[in-house]
Amino acid sequence: NVVAAIAGANFPTSMVPGLVYLDGTFYVMESDGSIWNSTGAADDPTVWPTDGLITAEFEPDEGVALNKALNYVVAFGKWTVQLFWDAANPTGSPLLPVNNGVLLIGCAHAGSIAQTESTLIWMAQRKGSVSTFQKGRFIAILVGLSYTEISTPSVNRILDEDALTNTYAVVLEIAGHSWYLLSL
Repeated sequence: NVVAAIAGANFPTSMVPGLVYLDGTFYVMESDGSIWNSTGAADDPTVWPTDGLITAEFEPDEGVALNKALNYVVAFGKWTVQLFWDAANPTGSPLLPVNNGVLLIGCAHAGSIAQTESTLIWMAQRKGSVSTFQKGRFIAILVGLSYTEISTPSVNRILDEDALTNTYAVVLEIAGHSWYLLSL
């Protein structure tokens, strides 16, 4: 029960929020979208191989946060969300991108991500120029390999106006109901 900083030579130093554990391997992401892994299936977060890397690069956007939903590693970018699965590759990263596992919406702030037992909810954003939808922020929930917009136009207007300097979110479950609480 000793807490110690990870001091491995290959451990990334410019991480975005989020540490994911999947099938004995730990994952972190850098702001450029590079996802690094610890030694595969070793349950050891102190050893990070030089070839343990895959990049969330469907679109050229910056990494915002890393999380997990079901058996997927979820890489949140500023304008995209990309899902990865554990392919148990013997060299390099154990991860591979999920076919059709890219959402053309991003994450406005890492602090807006909250997790329920089986899914993720976050403040999403779209660019608008490459989308049939309007530009702006909204609350999204991950549903399988897709998302559903759960906020109303009135809430979206508030999200669009906020500077996002202090953003926190949590999911509460009370009497069989789930509540996403967002503080701006």
